Amino acid sequence: MTSHAHRVCNLIRLLLIALMFPSGGLCGGREEVLAKGWTLDLLIERYNQDEKAVLALDQGRPPSENWGGVPYFGRLIGMVEKLGDRAALPFLEEKSLMTNASRFIRARAAEIYASLATGEECATFLPKILAIGNEEKSAGGWRNRVTPVCLAKIDAGIAKHELSDESVARFMAALLTFAQSTDNSWEAKNADDFLSKHCEGYP
Repeated sequence: MTSHAHRVCNLIRLLLIALMFPSGGLCGGREEVLAKGWTLDLLIERYNQDEKAVLALDQGRPPSENWGGVPYFGRLIGMVEKLGDRAALPFLEEKSLMTNASRFIRARAAEIYASLATGEECATFLPKILAIGNEEKSAGGWRNRVTPVCLAKIDAGIAKHELSDESVARFMAALLTFAQSTDNSWEAKNADDFLSKHCEGYP
């Protein structure tokens, strides 16, 4: 079989899987997901296995065009969210930082990470996703639902003295660098507001 035919077969396989995927996968919560036989390990294994098929497609196209199975991957990520297992954080971080993935998938993974993470973890995670390009100039683009959640958790963590001084200093330095370099006015304002509150003399 030629490499082109192999790629086509992989894509057809993904589409067939998407059609057969249980439609009730996102209904209910953790108990229903587990009742359908899905565990976190199984979801991650299935996701990574089928992701390989997507990444094997023709790389001559923009990354987002190679992810024809976005709804399918979105369902898998959604069930990871329903499980609410913090053991998923490394997996979610990895998918959030994949610049060759669909921005929808990156956004969903980042949103779920932020919902499960502590303020300390958000202080490490947010600078990583801010370092990734933002294709949209309106609001925060693919990060518009992630940045506010992370900043709120970091803010609360600082107020409760849950973050180490070292973590806070590293985060402030990263956020300051971002605020000075971004051309996205919405994200710049979020960074400015946070720095104005927590950095004496910043205004």
